[in-house]
Amino acid sequence: MWVRTVFFTQSCTVNNIYYYVHQGMLKLPLSKLKVVVPGLFPLQACDLPSFVYLYESYPAFFDMVVNQFSNIEKVDWVFYNTFYKLKEKVRTINPTLPSAYLDKRLGDDKDYGLNILKPITGACMEWLDNKPTGSVVYASMDSYFSRASPLNRRNSLLFVKN
Repeated sequence: MWVRTVFFTQSCTVNNIYYYVHQGMLKLPLSKLKVVVPGLFPLQACDLPSFVYLYESYPAFFDMVVNQFSNIEKVDWVFYNTFYKLKEKVRTINPTLPSAYLDKRLGDDKDYGLNILKPITGACMEWLDNKPTGSVVYASMDSYFSRASPLNRRNSLLFVKN
């Protein structure tokens, strides 16, 4: 017989909040500035993960993180990412960082293996190396764009373009 497990890479606290949202025990959109989630100290609404606090701001990611609990009752073990001193009574399964960044026992162990998207660092660096110094502007606006009005998006793009 197989042992069924799930490993949540975000913090235990954050997943606790997502779980209560999934179960409908934390109603969205939030109607109060102070939020009480069992097992946690009272929180300000703005202290919650952005998917919860800014409800409907990231619909695809919201669905992904909340629906990860859709079949949790079918697993035998649940593993969470946490700090040892925060939850000392919980069993430790070791850090999820590659050995090359910790004890260097495995020199080639540099990959997390948890990436949703495969980085294309080599291609990006080659492209950058072929551009004149000072000619590239990096503007990360994902969080901003998902909540910005169409006019603000347009103005931001024009600013970067010019």
